[in-house]
Amino acid sequence: MYTDTTLTTATMTILTSADLIQGAVVEKRYTVVDDVQRTYGFPDNNAPSADIAYDCGRGYKAGDKGTYDDPRAMATAPSEVNKCEIIWDFYTEKYLISEDICA
Repeated sequence: MYTDTTLTTATMTILTSADLIQGAVVEKRYTVVDDVQRTYGFPDNNAPSADIAYDCGRGYKAGDKGTYDDPRAMATAPSEVNKCEIIWDFYTEKYLISEDICA
C-alpha cells in the first residue's frame, strides 16, 4: 500500500522593517510548486523484501535512520537523481539516498 502526499513550496520576497518605515510598497511575490511524493513499504517490492538495487557501500538492504551519515534508502526514476546521491527530504525531514529504482 502506498500513500500520496502533495507538497507545496513557496518562495516569498521579504522586506526589512526599514523598507516599511520608508514607505516602500509591499508587493507579495511567490511561486508555488506542487509535487507528489509517493511512498511504498517493503511489501510493495517484487518479491516483498527490504532488498534494494544498489549497494552504495552499505549492503543491499533498505532501512537506516535518515541522518546524513545514515540516510534512508529511496527509489526513484533513474533520470531524477544520480545513483547513490544523498538528498534532503523536506516532508519527512530526513536524508535519503538513491539506492533503488522505480519500475
